[in-house]
Amino acid sequence: MFAYALAALPLAVSVPPFFLQIAPQRLEAPEVAAVAVIAVLIGLRLLDAVAVLLAGAWGDTTAVRSRRRMGWWLGAGLTLAGLAPLLLLKPGTGLLVLLGGGALTNVGWVLMRISHLAWAAELAAGYHDRTRLFTAAQLATLIGIGLGLGTPLFAVELGAARIEALTGLYLLLAGVTALAAVAILALPDRQPAAPPGGPGVIARRLGGLRAWRRLLGAHGLTVAANPLPAALLLPIAGGIVGDASAAPLAVAGYLLAALAGLPLGAALAMRYSKHAIWCAALILAAAVLIWIPLLGPGHTLPLLILAALLGLTGGLDWALAAAIQADIPDVEAAHTGAPRAGLHFAIWSLAGRLGLLLGGAAALLTMALAPPTANPGTGEVCTLLLVAGIAPAALKLTAMALMWDFPVDEIRHGELQRRIAERRAAASDTAG
Repeated sequence: MFAYALAALPLAVSVPPFFLQIAPQRLEAPEVAAVAVIAVLIGLRLLDAVAVLLAGAWGDTTAVRSRRRMGWWLGAGLTLAGLAPLLLLKPGTGLLVLLGGGALTNVGWVLMRISHLAWAAELAAGYHDRTRLFTAAQLATLIGIGLGLGTPLFAVELGAARIEALTGLYLLLAGVTALAAVAILALPDRQPAAPPGGPGVIARRLGGLRAWRRLLGAHGLTVAANPLPAALLLPIAGGIVGDASAAPLAVAGYLLAALAGLPLGAALAMRYSKHAIWCAALILAAAVLIWIPLLGPGHTLPLLILAALLGLTGGLDWALAAAIQADIPDVEAAHTGAPRAGLHFAIWSLAGRLGLLLGGAAALLTMALAPPTANPGTGEVCTLLLVAGIAPAALKLTAMALMWDFPVDEIRHGELQRRIAERRAAASDTAG
């Protein structure tokens, strides 16, 4: 569990600086047009969408020994290679550096992420064992996000220049990556048989998994809901509440509360079921979000309380969606004897990326059409608060409806595992 959790750290440390430190410094460079930087970032997102499917299919079908470990190592190497010029060179190095380094980094992230997710489904077969693995990984992810966000800021506060702060971050990332690369040597990495059938057969087989379709929809809706209050936090804090300094405090409160919510969610899921606790967390999140439209001038403390409560609900369900997804390949394996965990998680990740894109676009459109410049109580301010509160609450409740009475519970999963064991035993007898 500890080794698997460590493998989540490099990705978590490297993602926040890319979007919050590296890309913005290109926007500040006078010789680079902002529209060109945005175009590059959009292109990288499109590359990411293609790469995630290729990585999922490659991990399931390649004959490379220890394919999950090799995929993670390759992704880690590409990430370090791509971030080296972005973190170590001065901001005025041009757009091609962002394009080339960003492409390598994004492909590296995809390989690390898909290999890491699919590996958990193969490391643990138990219904609750997967919850433990993903909870440990999400705890490490939270710590990594904190390191990635805080290291450059802390270095600048100590008097370091920005380039020195980013250099320190790169050295931290290299050290964390080396530690994780050695740690995952302790993880078994078996090579299951490749699933039968071509792309058409595979597509029909996956499309026929009703539980998987429901999970994909719920996951996409949940991810789409999350950027709305997050992206609108700064305009709400500065333009409506009137205290811009509350935004970083709200982020810190959110992360700390999520850190507490993760083990609580895992403990409840082990006592009850993963999908039941996820549904409860979605309902609780909606109950918190509907209070956001009531924020007004001077409501700094209510804003911080709402952020902490949202962090708690986020911690409750962060590990559960992936842990439920890890059970879905067993539905296919019970019929074919060969799961496609990599492709399952690739499409699951793609659904999350689509949700994030739609949610982020909605937040940006809201800020453009309804900036918090009017006096509190006007239609523009109300629109901003409604999009930050009521819209994500509705999305989370819709996701909850999809997951209600989810068919793959602990009993059903135990039956699937027995059928998989019988198929493997029969195949072994035939081979013998």
